[in-house]
Amino acid sequence: MAIRIRTPNTNISAGSINTNFLKDDAVTTAKIADDAVTLAKISTTGASNDQVLQYNSTSGAVEWGDAGTSSFDPANAGAIANTTTISPAANNTYDIGTQLLKYNDIYAESFHGNATSAGGLITPGSAGDILTYQSTNLWKASADNTVGQFKLDGSAGGITQAVLRLTTDNTGWNKPLMILEDSNDDVVAIVGQRNNAGSRYQYNFTLDPNNTKPRTNVGGDGNTYAGDYFVSFNKKYADQDNIKMAMDVYGANDGFEIEVRDDANGTNFAGDGLGYNWKPIVLKGSEISLRPGVGLTTPVEQVKVERYRTSVNGNLRLHVASSDPTSVAPTAGDLYFNNSTNPGKVKVYNGTAWENLH
Repeated sequence: MAIRIRTPNTNISAGSINTNFLKDDAVTTAKIADDAVTLAKISTTGASNDQVLQYNSTSGAVEWGDAGTSSFDPANAGAIANTTTISPAANNTYDIGTQLLKYNDIYAESFHGNATSAGGLITPGSAGDILTYQSTNLWKASADNTVGQFKLDGSAGGITQAVLRLTTDNTGWNKPLMILEDSNDDVVAIVGQRNNAGSRYQYNFTLDPNNTKPRTNVGGDGNTYAGDYFVSFNKKYADQDNIKMAMDVYGANDGFEIEVRDDANGTNFAGDGLGYNWKPIVLKGSEISLRPGVGLTTPVEQVKVERYRTSVNGNLRLHVASSDPTSVAPTAGDLYFNNSTNPGKVKVYNGTAWENLH
């Protein structure tokens, strides 16, 4: 039989009801009127600053206890002050925020981990800066680069698997993939293109791409143009049965020079004449042709150097041999110097046989 006691407007003195009078779970929120229990009615005996009411699974009771890692920060309304590390209960399981509910800013001294879905990286720098590795896991924008160099370090996987690949969405002799610039000016523009109209692959180096130093005293309309001065290396495939490799040089108004010199060679740089002297130029091939020309006229072969003879203007052919040449069929007017006699003799081919000139 249950006994119900009603005591309206009756106060219960402190200490008159304890656990001996209450059955476990006898008092629930359903039995307590709204606002009937306030903090003023909860004993703070034994409590210390920053302690909170918390459930103790050992005693099965709600008790005053230390807040642990978190407490409300009285100096920053709504903030929680932490005094130790905050750790999740399980590894790689819980999130901070959601896709729809995000924190505005996160301030930290260091970040460890992978930013797998970051939309961008915001760091101090200027337009065009790149991130460069400094040391001790530190990256900085190139404007604040204390090392003074940029390095790509990787492993190439084959002829088309490069450490660095530069790609453009268009093509043209004047569409550079890279420009080299020093403290004075843009120096060289580098272009790589497949020229479909010209049936060639091209690797172009255009010097002074701004034409900062144009040629003066020019005839005609008096103009030269940015892009006039370039060297182009080509693979020409118009006839795929006979692929040709070529080097084209443009802008050489006063000619194209090749200088071949020695190294320092122990010079004292005081006029001893040891260093950087001229050295031979060696051209190797089954034949070498010289075709001087003027203007836009296609140059005509003037000198042709073959293994056993040299032809001048297609007529005069010079040989040096120890006997009458037979490896190359002679043509009337061919000359050769027979070096097996003493003194040597110069012979000419008369159309049927070789005969001495002297």
